[in-house]
Amino acid sequence: MYRRILNQSFGPGGWGLMPRGEIIYQGESDGAQMVAREYALYCEGRFVSQSLGEHTFFGKTNQQYGNACESAKSSALRRCCKDLGISSELWDPKFVSQWKDKYAVEVWCQNQRTKEKKKFWVKKNSKQQFSYPWVAAA
Repeated sequence: MYRRILNQSFGPGGWGLMPRGEIIYQGESDGAQMVAREYALYCEGRFVSQSLGEHTFFGKTNQQYGNACESAKSSALRRCCKDLGISSELWDPKFVSQWKDKYAVEVWCQNQRTKEKKKFWVKKNSKQQFSYPWVAAA
């Protein structure tokens, strides 16, 4: 969505996300791994914003690592776009509460590895599949 809005506003190639450092990789004791990288958003050749993107993942394949790096980039883009006011209503608690009341429900999920239980929001009437290690609790 953010890329589409930037393309509509500045045209394809009218904006860019530039890496501002190396990828930071950190393994956790529970098997989770995290990647992070700082990016800067430029629009029409001018600096707009800078932010850190991160993503936690499980597994050790290159594909998972590559997907995690792309997710970190998307996370940074989302954060940078806040400075342009793109989707700023998503940071308004009143808007979020009203949207959840109208379109979403909470579902209890359980972590398959740790047995931790946690609530997740999903759209009403959605056949949502949760990402590993989370599954809908019975």
